[in-house]
Amino acid sequence: MLSTSAFNALLKTLEEPPAHVIFILATTELHKIPPTVLSRCQRHEFRRIPVPVIVDKLKALTKKEKIKIDEDALQLVARQATGAMRDAISLVDQLSSISKHITLKDAQEVLGTATNQAVVELVDAMLAKESGKGLQLIHQALDSGTDPRQFARQIVEYLRELLVLRLKAGSDLNLLAEQRELMEKQAQGFESQHLVDTIAAFSNAATDLKANWHPGLGLELAYSSAIIERPVVQVAAPAAVKPAAALPSTAPEGKAPARSAKPQPAAKEEDLPEEPAGPISLDLVKARWDQIKRAVRAQNLMTNTLLNSSKLIEADEVQIVLNFSSDLLRDKMMDEKNIKILRSVLQKVLGKALEVNCTAGRSSLAEAGESIAPPGGLVDQASKVLNAKVRKLEKKNEE
Repeated sequence: MLSTSAFNALLKTLEEPPAHVIFILATTELHKIPPTVLSRCQRHEFRRIPVPVIVDKLKALTKKEKIKIDEDALQLVARQATGAMRDAISLVDQLSSISKHITLKDAQEVLGTATNQAVVELVDAMLAKESGKGLQLIHQALDSGTDPRQFARQIVEYLRELLVLRLKAGSDLNLLAEQRELMEKQAQGFESQHLVDTIAAFSNAATDLKANWHPGLGLELAYSSAIIERPVVQVAAPAAVKPAAALPSTAPEGKAPARSAKPQPAAKEEDLPEEPAGPISLDLVKARWDQIKRAVRAQNLMTNTLLNSSKLIEADEVQIVLNFSSDLLRDKMMDEKNIKILRSVLQKVLGKALEVNCTAGRSSLAEAGESIAPPGGLVDQASKVLNAKVRKLEKKNEE
Protein backbone atom coordinates (compact mmCIF):
# COMPACT_ATOMS: atom_id res chain seq x y z
CA MET A 1 0.00 0.00 0.00
CA LEU A 2 1.36 3.40 -0.99
CA SER A 3 1.76 6.29 1.41
CA THR A 4 -0.27 9.50 1.08
CA SER A 5 2.61 11.39 -0.53
CA ALA A 6 3.19 8.53 -2.99
CA PHE A 7 -0.50 8.54 -3.94
CA ASN A 8 -0.34 12.31 -4.51
CA ALA A 9 2.62 11.81 -6.82
CA LEU A 10 0.81 9.01 -8.67
CA LEU A 11 -2.27 11.21 -9.02
CA LYS A 12 -0.37 13.62 -11.25
CA THR A 13 0.38 10.77 -13.64
CA LEU A 14 -3.17 9.40 -13.50
CA GLU A 15 -4.64 12.77 -14.43
CA GLU A 16 -2.68 12.90 -17.69
CA PRO A 17 -1.49 9.33 -18.42
CA PRO A 18 0.55 8.47 -21.52
CA ALA A 19 -1.50 6.91 -24.30
CA HIS A 20 0.46 3.64 -24.22
CA VAL A 21 0.25 3.07 -20.40
CA ILE A 22 -2.45 1.24 -18.43
CA PHE A 23 -2.24 1.23 -14.62
CA ILE A 24 -3.68 -1.78 -12.77
CA LEU A 25 -3.99 -1.31 -9.01
CA ALA A 26 -4.82 -4.39 -6.88
CA THR A 27 -5.61 -4.21 -3.17
CA THR A 28 -7.62 -5.89 -0.43
CA GLU A 29 -7.86 -2.61 1.53
CA LEU A 30 -9.91 -0.40 -0.74
CA HIS A 31 -10.71 2.06 2.05
CA LYS A 32 -7.03 3.14 2.18
CA ILE A 33 -7.04 4.44 -1.40
CA PRO A 34 -7.75 8.21 -1.57
CA PRO A 35 -11.06 9.19 -3.20
CA THR A 36 -9.16 11.35 -5.72
CA VAL A 37 -7.48 8.22 -7.06
CA LEU A 38 -10.64 6.06 -6.96
CA SER A 39 -12.57 8.63 -8.99
CA ARG A 40 -10.09 8.24 -11.85
CA CYS A 41 -10.18 4.41 -11.94
CA GLN A 42 -12.52 1.69 -13.13
CA ARG A 43 -13.40 -0.50 -10.16
CA HIS A 44 -13.68 -4.29 -10.53
CA GLU A 45 -14.32 -6.38 -7.42
CA PHE A 46 -13.23 -10.04 -7.45
CA ARG A 47 -15.35 -12.32 -5.27
CA ARG A 48 -15.00 -15.92 -4.13
CA ILE A 49 -15.70 -18.59 -6.73
CA PRO A 50 -18.67 -20.88 -5.92
CA VAL A 51 -17.92 -24.50 -5.05
CA PRO A 52 -19.75 -26.01 -8.11
CA VAL A 53 -17.69 -23.81 -10.47
CA ILE A 54 -14.45 -24.93 -8.81
CA VAL A 55 -15.50 -28.59 -9.03
CA ASP A 56 -16.29 -28.30 -12.76
CA LYS A 57 -12.94 -26.63 -13.44
CA LEU A 58 -11.05 -29.26 -11.46
CA LYS A 59 -12.83 -32.05 -13.34
CA ALA A 60 -11.69 -30.58 -16.64
CA LEU A 61 -8.10 -30.16 -15.43
CA THR A 62 -7.82 -33.65 -13.90
CA LYS A 63 -9.26 -35.20 -17.06
CA LYS A 64 -6.75 -33.32 -19.18
CA GLU A 65 -3.84 -34.29 -16.90
CA LYS A 66 -5.16 -37.90 -16.59
CA ILE A 67 -5.48 -37.72 -12.79
CA LYS A 68 -7.98 -40.12 -11.25
CA ILE A 69 -9.85 -38.51 -8.37
CA ASP A 70 -13.23 -39.33 -6.83
CA GLU A 71 -16.17 -36.92 -6.93
CA ASP A 72 -16.42 -36.58 -3.13
CA ALA A 73 -12.67 -35.86 -2.93
CA LEU A 74 -13.13 -33.03 -5.45
CA GLN A 75 -15.99 -31.66 -3.35
CA LEU A 76 -13.75 -31.67 -0.26
CA VAL A 77 -10.92 -29.89 -2.11
CA ALA A 78 -13.31 -27.27 -3.46
CA ARG A 79 -14.66 -26.52 0.02
CA GLN A 80 -11.17 -26.32 1.51
CA ALA A 81 -10.12 -23.81 -1.14
CA THR A 82 -12.72 -21.31 0.24
CA GLY A 83 -13.43 -19.75 -3.13
CA ALA A 84 -9.84 -19.55 -4.44
CA MET A 85 -9.27 -21.45 -7.71
CA ARG A 86 -5.48 -21.29 -7.39
CA ASP A 87 -5.59 -22.91 -3.94
CA ALA A 88 -7.89 -25.67 -5.24
CA ILE A 89 -5.53 -26.47 -8.11
CA SER A 90 -2.55 -26.51 -5.72
CA LEU A 91 -4.36 -28.99 -3.43
CA VAL A 92 -5.13 -31.32 -6.33
CA ASP A 93 -1.51 -31.11 -7.46
CA GLN A 94 -0.42 -32.00 -3.92
CA LEU A 95 -2.80 -34.98 -3.77
CA SER A 96 -1.73 -36.28 -7.19
CA SER A 97 1.86 -36.66 -5.95
CA ILE A 98 0.93 -39.24 -3.28
CA SER A 99 -1.53 -41.48 -5.09
CA LYS A 100 -2.48 -42.49 -8.62
CA HIS A 101 -6.15 -42.78 -7.62
CA ILE A 102 -7.19 -40.12 -5.11
CA THR A 103 -10.03 -41.14 -2.77
CA LEU A 104 -11.88 -39.17 -0.12
CA LYS A 105 -9.85 -40.90 2.60
CA ASP A 106 -6.60 -39.84 0.93
CA ALA A 107 -7.81 -36.24 0.70
CA GLN A 108 -8.86 -36.21 4.36
CA GLU A 109 -5.49 -37.54 5.52
CA VAL A 110 -3.50 -35.02 3.50
CA LEU A 111 -5.71 -32.03 4.26
CA GLY A 112 -6.02 -32.89 7.97
CA THR A 113 -9.82 -33.00 8.02
CA ALA A 114 -12.03 -35.34 10.02
CA THR A 115 -14.81 -37.42 8.58
CA ASN A 116 -18.29 -35.95 8.39
CA GLN A 117 -19.48 -38.77 10.64
CA ALA A 118 -17.27 -37.49 13.47
CA VAL A 119 -18.92 -34.06 13.24
CA VAL A 120 -22.40 -35.62 13.21
CA GLU A 121 -21.62 -37.75 16.28
CA LEU A 122 -20.19 -34.71 18.07
CA VAL A 123 -23.40 -32.75 17.47
CA ASP A 124 -25.47 -35.70 18.71
CA ALA A 125 -23.38 -35.80 21.90
CA MET A 126 -23.86 -32.05 22.22
CA LEU A 127 -27.65 -32.39 22.04
CA ALA A 128 -27.59 -35.26 24.57
CA LYS A 129 -25.25 -33.20 26.83
CA GLU A 130 -22.83 -36.14 27.05
CA SER A 131 -19.62 -34.45 28.15
CA GLY A 132 -17.48 -37.60 28.21
CA LYS A 133 -18.47 -38.83 24.76
CA GLY A 134 -18.02 -35.41 23.16
CA LEU A 135 -14.53 -34.90 24.56
CA GLN A 136 -13.63 -38.46 23.55
CA LEU A 137 -14.68 -37.73 19.95
CA ILE A 138 -12.54 -34.58 19.93
CA HIS A 139 -9.52 -36.47 21.26
CA GLN A 140 -9.99 -39.29 18.75
CA ALA A 141 -10.10 -36.82 15.88
CA LEU A 142 -6.94 -35.05 17.06
CA ASP A 143 -5.09 -38.32 17.72
CA SER A 144 -5.84 -39.46 14.16
CA GLY A 145 -3.99 -36.43 12.79
CA THR A 146 -6.88 -34.03 12.30
CA ASP A 147 -5.88 -30.38 12.45
CA PRO A 148 -7.79 -28.81 15.41
CA ARG A 149 -8.56 -25.56 13.62
CA GLN A 150 -9.71 -27.40 10.54
CA PHE A 151 -11.93 -29.60 12.70
CA ALA A 152 -13.38 -26.47 14.32
CA ARG A 153 -14.12 -25.02 10.85
CA GLN A 154 -15.93 -28.21 9.86
CA ILE A 155 -18.04 -28.03 13.01
CA VAL A 156 -18.83 -24.36 12.33
CA GLU A 157 -19.84 -25.16 8.74
CA TYR A 158 -22.10 -28.00 9.90
CA LEU A 159 -23.69 -25.92 12.68
CA ARG A 160 -24.21 -23.06 10.25
CA GLU A 161 -26.23 -25.39 8.00
CA LEU A 162 -28.24 -26.47 11.04
CA LEU A 163 -28.96 -22.82 11.79
CA VAL A 164 -30.11 -22.24 8.20
CA LEU A 165 -32.45 -25.24 8.49
CA ARG A 166 -33.64 -24.02 11.89
CA LEU A 167 -34.56 -20.67 10.34
CA LYS A 168 -36.52 -22.43 7.54
CA ALA A 169 -34.14 -21.26 4.80
CA GLY A 170 -32.42 -24.50 3.82
CA SER A 171 -33.82 -24.87 0.31
CA ASP A 172 -30.50 -23.73 -1.20
CA LEU A 173 -28.38 -26.26 0.71
CA ASN A 174 -27.03 -29.05 -1.46
CA LEU A 175 -27.97 -32.02 0.76
CA LEU A 176 -29.04 -35.58 0.12
CA ALA A 177 -32.54 -36.56 1.25
CA GLU A 178 -31.31 -38.75 4.14
CA GLN A 179 -28.76 -36.14 5.22
CA ARG A 180 -31.35 -33.36 5.16
CA GLU A 181 -33.77 -35.42 7.27
CA LEU A 182 -31.07 -36.08 9.89
CA MET A 183 -29.92 -32.43 9.99
CA GLU A 184 -33.48 -31.10 10.28
CA LYS A 185 -34.02 -33.38 13.27
CA GLN A 186 -30.82 -32.11 14.88
CA ALA A 187 -31.70 -28.48 14.11
CA GLN A 188 -35.00 -28.81 15.99
CA GLY A 189 -33.07 -29.97 19.06
CA PHE A 190 -31.34 -26.59 19.38
CA GLU A 191 -32.72 -23.26 20.44
CA SER A 192 -31.82 -20.58 17.90
CA GLN A 193 -29.85 -18.45 20.38
CA HIS A 194 -28.05 -21.52 21.76
CA LEU A 195 -27.06 -22.48 18.22
CA VAL A 196 -25.76 -18.96 17.52
CA ASP A 197 -23.67 -18.99 20.74
CA THR A 198 -22.27 -22.42 19.91
CA ILE A 199 -21.25 -21.34 16.40
CA ALA A 200 -19.51 -18.29 17.88
CA ALA A 201 -17.64 -20.46 20.42
CA PHE A 202 -16.30 -22.90 17.80
CA SER A 203 -15.51 -20.02 15.44
CA ASN A 204 -13.31 -18.52 18.16
CA ALA A 205 -11.62 -21.90 18.56
CA ALA A 206 -10.85 -21.94 14.84
CA THR A 207 -9.15 -18.54 14.94
CA ASP A 208 -7.59 -18.48 18.42
CA LEU A 209 -3.84 -18.16 17.99
CA LYS A 210 -3.10 -18.45 21.73
CA ALA A 211 -4.19 -22.10 21.89
CA ASN A 212 -1.18 -23.41 19.93
CA TRP A 213 0.50 -24.80 23.04
CA HIS A 214 -2.55 -27.04 23.69
CA PRO A 215 -4.19 -27.96 20.37
CA GLY A 216 -7.44 -29.29 21.82
CA LEU A 217 -8.09 -26.59 24.42
CA GLY A 218 -10.12 -24.30 22.15
CA LEU A 219 -12.32 -27.20 21.03
CA GLU A 220 -12.78 -28.42 24.61
CA LEU A 221 -13.79 -24.98 25.87
CA ALA A 222 -16.22 -24.49 22.98
CA TYR A 223 -17.80 -27.92 23.56
CA SER A 224 -18.03 -27.32 27.31
CA SER A 225 -19.84 -24.02 26.80
CA ALA A 226 -22.25 -25.73 24.38
CA ILE A 227 -23.35 -28.45 26.84
CA ILE A 228 -23.57 -26.28 29.98
CA GLU A 229 -27.15 -26.19 31.13
CA ARG A 230 -28.61 -22.84 30.19
CA PRO A 231 -30.55 -21.11 32.96
CA VAL A 232 -34.29 -20.77 32.46
CA VAL A 233 -35.34 -17.19 33.07
CA GLN A 234 -38.84 -17.01 34.47
CA VAL A 235 -40.63 -13.68 34.30
CA ALA A 236 -43.13 -13.34 37.12
CA ALA A 237 -46.48 -11.81 36.29
CA PRO A 238 -47.16 -8.52 38.08
CA ALA A 239 -49.08 -9.01 41.31
CA ALA A 240 -52.75 -8.23 41.06
CA VAL A 241 -53.71 -5.11 42.96
CA LYS A 242 -56.81 -5.50 45.08
CA PRO A 243 -59.29 -2.67 44.70
CA ALA A 244 -59.58 -0.45 47.74
CA ALA A 245 -62.69 -0.87 49.84
CA ALA A 246 -65.42 1.64 49.09
CA LEU A 247 -65.51 4.49 51.62
CA PRO A 248 -68.66 6.35 52.56
CA SER A 249 -69.05 9.49 50.52
CA THR A 250 -68.54 12.77 52.38
CA ALA A 251 -69.33 15.05 49.45
CA PRO A 252 -72.33 17.36 49.75
CA GLU A 253 -75.54 16.28 48.08
CA GLY A 254 -75.73 17.12 44.39
CA LYS A 255 -71.92 16.98 43.91
CA ALA A 256 -70.01 14.04 42.51
CA PRO A 257 -67.45 12.49 44.85
CA ALA A 258 -63.80 13.24 44.10
CA ARG A 259 -61.93 10.67 42.04
CA SER A 260 -59.74 8.31 44.03
CA ALA A 261 -56.06 8.08 43.18
CA LYS A 262 -55.02 5.20 40.90
CA PRO A 263 -53.58 2.21 42.80
CA GLN A 264 -49.79 1.92 42.49
CA PRO A 265 -48.54 -1.43 41.08
CA ALA A 266 -46.45 -3.62 43.34
CA ALA A 267 -42.68 -3.35 42.90
CA LYS A 268 -41.14 -6.12 40.86
CA GLU A 269 -38.57 -8.40 42.48
CA GLU A 270 -35.75 -7.20 40.23
CA ASP A 271 -36.46 -3.55 41.19
CA LEU A 272 -35.93 -4.20 44.90
CA PRO A 273 -32.52 -3.14 46.26
CA GLU A 274 -29.95 -5.83 47.09
CA GLU A 275 -29.51 -6.79 50.73
CA PRO A 276 -26.38 -5.05 52.10
CA ALA A 277 -23.48 -7.47 52.06
CA GLY A 278 -21.56 -5.91 54.99
CA PRO A 279 -17.74 -5.77 55.13
CA ILE A 280 -16.19 -7.61 52.21
CA SER A 281 -14.05 -10.58 53.24
CA LEU A 282 -12.87 -13.84 51.72
CA ASP A 283 -15.40 -15.85 53.75
CA LEU A 284 -18.27 -13.61 52.64
CA VAL A 285 -17.35 -13.84 48.95
CA LYS A 286 -16.95 -17.64 49.21
CA ALA A 287 -20.40 -17.87 50.83
CA ARG A 288 -21.93 -16.03 47.86
CA TRP A 289 -19.67 -17.52 45.18
CA ASP A 290 -22.33 -19.91 43.83
CA GLN A 291 -24.78 -17.01 43.52
CA ILE A 292 -22.13 -14.96 41.71
CA LYS A 293 -21.43 -17.79 39.23
CA ARG A 294 -25.14 -18.28 38.52
CA ALA A 295 -25.51 -14.58 37.75
CA VAL A 296 -22.45 -14.66 35.47
CA ARG A 297 -23.78 -17.73 33.66
CA ALA A 298 -27.04 -15.93 32.95
CA GLN A 299 -25.07 -13.21 31.12
CA ASN A 300 -22.32 -15.16 29.31
CA LEU A 301 -21.58 -18.90 29.16
CA MET A 302 -17.91 -18.49 28.17
CA THR A 303 -17.23 -16.17 31.12
CA ASN A 304 -18.89 -18.69 33.43
CA THR A 305 -16.73 -21.50 31.98
CA LEU A 306 -13.58 -19.53 32.71
CA LEU A 307 -14.84 -18.66 36.19
CA ASN A 308 -15.40 -22.37 36.92
CA SER A 309 -11.73 -22.97 36.00
CA SER A 310 -10.53 -20.48 38.63
CA LYS A 311 -9.99 -20.55 42.38
CA LEU A 312 -10.85 -17.62 44.65
CA ILE A 313 -7.75 -16.97 46.81
CA GLU A 314 -8.09 -13.39 48.04
CA ALA A 315 -10.95 -10.94 48.74
CA ASP A 316 -11.14 -7.64 50.62
CA GLU A 317 -12.79 -4.24 50.44
CA VAL A 318 -10.79 -3.32 47.32
CA GLN A 319 -10.41 -6.38 45.11
CA ILE A 320 -10.81 -10.10 44.59
CA VAL A 321 -8.02 -12.31 43.25
CA LEU A 322 -8.62 -15.39 41.10
CA ASN A 323 -6.00 -18.05 40.43
CA PHE A 324 -5.87 -20.12 37.20
CA SER A 325 -3.90 -23.22 36.29
CA SER A 326 -2.40 -21.66 33.14
CA ASP A 327 -1.46 -18.30 31.67
CA LEU A 328 -3.85 -18.86 28.75
CA LEU A 329 -6.92 -19.16 30.98
CA ARG A 330 -5.80 -16.15 33.00
CA ASP A 331 -5.34 -14.05 29.83
CA LYS A 332 -8.77 -15.06 28.56
CA MET A 333 -10.40 -14.11 31.85
CA MET A 334 -8.60 -10.73 31.85
CA ASP A 335 -10.34 -9.84 28.60
CA GLU A 336 -12.22 -6.56 29.02
CA LYS A 337 -15.61 -8.14 28.27
CA ASN A 338 -15.23 -10.89 30.90
CA ILE A 339 -13.93 -8.50 33.56
CA LYS A 340 -16.80 -6.09 32.92
CA ILE A 341 -19.40 -8.86 33.35
CA LEU A 342 -17.82 -10.14 36.57
CA ARG A 343 -17.49 -6.65 38.09
CA SER A 344 -21.14 -5.85 37.37
CA VAL A 345 -22.23 -9.10 39.05
CA LEU A 346 -20.03 -8.39 42.07
CA GLN A 347 -21.57 -4.93 42.31
CA LYS A 348 -25.08 -6.45 42.25
CA VAL A 349 -24.46 -9.34 44.65
CA LEU A 350 -22.05 -7.73 47.12
CA GLY A 351 -23.28 -4.16 46.81
CA LYS A 352 -19.79 -2.77 46.18
CA ALA A 353 -17.61 -2.26 43.09
CA LEU A 354 -14.48 -4.39 43.36
CA GLU A 355 -11.42 -4.72 41.17
CA VAL A 356 -10.71 -8.16 39.66
CA ASN A 357 -7.13 -9.43 39.43
CA CYS A 358 -5.97 -12.81 38.14
CA THR A 359 -2.87 -14.95 38.73
CA ALA A 360 -1.68 -18.22 37.22
CA GLY A 361 -0.28 -21.30 38.96
CA ARG A 362 -0.43 -19.83 42.48
CA SER A 363 -2.54 -20.75 45.48
CA SER A 364 -2.19 -17.42 47.29
CA LEU A 365 -0.56 -14.03 47.02
CA ALA A 366 1.95 -15.07 49.68
CA GLU A 367 3.25 -17.80 47.35
CA ALA A 368 3.50 -15.28 44.56
CA GLY A 369 5.89 -13.14 46.59
CA GLU A 370 4.29 -10.03 45.16
CA SER A 371 1.40 -7.70 45.76
CA ILE A 372 -1.28 -7.00 43.23
CA ALA A 373 -2.24 -3.36 43.45
CA PRO A 374 -5.54 -2.07 42.05
CA PRO A 375 -5.53 0.88 39.66
CA GLY A 376 -4.54 4.07 41.42
CA GLY A 377 -1.55 2.66 43.33
CA LEU A 378 -1.06 1.37 46.84
CA VAL A 379 -0.42 4.85 48.26
CA ASP A 380 -3.76 6.14 46.98
CA GLN A 381 -5.62 3.11 48.30
CA ALA A 382 -3.91 3.33 51.72
CA SER A 383 -4.72 7.01 52.03
CA LYS A 384 -8.38 6.31 51.31
CA VAL A 385 -8.63 3.46 53.83
CA LEU A 386 -6.76 5.33 56.60
CA ASN A 387 -8.38 8.68 55.76
CA ALA A 388 -4.89 10.23 55.73
CA LYS A 389 -3.18 12.85 53.64
CA VAL A 390 0.04 12.14 51.77
CA ARG A 391 2.75 14.76 52.00
CA LYS A 392 5.52 14.93 49.47
CA LEU A 393 8.99 15.29 51.02
CA GLU A 394 11.58 17.22 49.06
CA LYS A 395 15.26 16.81 49.78
CA LYS A 396 17.10 20.06 50.16
CA ASN A 397 20.27 20.52 48.20
CA GLU A 398 23.28 20.33 50.44
CA GLU A 399 25.87 22.97 49.87
